[in-house]
Amino acid sequence: MLKKNNFTSENFQQPAAAFSRATSIQLEKTKILFISGTASVGKKRESLHSNNFEKQVKRTYQNIESLLKESGFSFSDIVNMTVYLKDIEKFYNKFNILRDAIFEEKNIITNPPSSTCVEAKLCRPELLVEISTIALKEIK
Repeated sequence: MLKKNNFTSENFQQPAAAFSRATSIQLEKTKILFISGTASVGKKRESLHSNNFEKQVKRTYQNIESLLKESGFSFSDIVNMTVYLKDIEKFYNKFNILRDAIFEEKNIITNPPSSTCVEAKLCRPELLVEISTIALKEIK
């Protein structure tokens, strides 16, 4: 039986547009979590850390972690990430350093998820990074 649940986190409101922050799907003993493109936004949908790349990356990962926890997942359950950078030439190397540090802190540096990084025009001009995520876990 398929169970679907759309949700957000207490750390930020549901988007004003017609999409969910995250969707979890349960298929028998497997649960899959799809996290929409997530950026450095606060509880009232406001952009945080305007034009500060390092702080935006850290806040984006905090928002992802909040959504993971809300659905009973952790960083180690992430199987795929898609990273959108406003300027890939300017930020790619710095992003990798920050991601490695966060993954090391979360103890997933030796078994990281697959990942794609692309340059994209993001939904707000002050945002420099956005990340979408897929996580997978077995239900016991």
